[in-house]
Amino acid sequence: MFEMFGPRAEWWLAGVLIVLLIGPIVFYLSGPWKYRREEILGNLSPSSRKLYFDTFWPGLKGKAPSFEQYYDGRFGRRHYILPASFLVVVGGTAALWTVASVLVWTHLRGDTSGILDATSAAALSGAYVWVVADLVTRWRFRDMAPADLWWSSWRLVMAVPLALAIGKTFAADLAIPIAFLLGSFPTRSISTIARRFARRTLNLGADNDQDTESQLQALQGIDTRIAERFADEGITTIVQLAYADPIELTMRCASFSFSFVVDMISQALAWLYLAENLVKLRPLALRGAQEIASLIAELDGDDDAARTLARAALDAAAAAGGMTAASFERTLREIAEDPYTQFLRDVWAAD
Repeated sequence: MFEMFGPRAEWWLAGVLIVLLIGPIVFYLSGPWKYRREEILGNLSPSSRKLYFDTFWPGLKGKAPSFEQYYDGRFGRRHYILPASFLVVVGGTAALWTVASVLVWTHLRGDTSGILDATSAAALSGAYVWVVADLVTRWRFRDMAPADLWWSSWRLVMAVPLALAIGKTFAADLAIPIAFLLGSFPTRSISTIARRFARRTLNLGADNDQDTESQLQALQGIDTRIAERFADEGITTIVQLAYADPIELTMRCASFSFSFVVDMISQALAWLYLAENLVKLRPLALRGAQEIASLIAELDGDDDAARTLARAALDAAAAAGGMTAASFERTLREIAEDPYTQFLRDVWAAD
């Protein structure tokens, strides 16, 4: 029955595990990555591309590359080669080591030195399970960056030392299941667990950010998952989001549409000036900087009916925000005249 476990069983079993590990990356780069590139390039008109370079890359004026060259230079497939190769090496080593150890335990191989103990094998198995599940999910959601592959390698490398360190604090019969479960936790949770474990072991007190909600969740449409995705790109505050490059952020957060990113930045720009009062203005059609700029444009326009309606809307919004009409109008004009607000309006109108 077990003839299939021949002299080289370790290699072909490890090979199967490596294919399962690398498969989502290959399918992502051959499908969703390509479609994402076409979607971004196809949704930006020539005027939008010029506006983008003029606003965010003024130093390239007159010598800006084509948008296709810019995209491929910053987000091309070549950026995946090194992290994917390293993941194959790390994942292959972990798979081969674990498989060889299991074959010894099951007496399909003779005992030899260098095999893993049960706790280490469980930790590597848990990490492998999480990494494959994470890569499949990222392939499904069209959101896989080179950094994610580096994090996957880090998970596999850190699985054993972390399990051995934390497992020592539990009863011996719990070491193996705890090692597997630690390995199968999300990367962010692993970092949090290790940090809190160290602080408590050394009596350094609790984390200051233990129960802190992301500042970005004050904006409409941002939940914990989306806030964490922005955090992965180094954006944790509303100020950072307000002045982020919307096109680059769309490229980096591949599961977010350009319209969604523009709307989030628009809200962030308005929040800088209005803070919590922005929540009160949403029912009055003033969700963000774009809508505010449109209101100011109507207020300064030549259409008497539109100007009258805009003035009434401004007075109602000022009352809702608990501000005088004059001070509120001044605030709205600052938002509307912000260069980043102008870019959002222009690029939206161009498309």
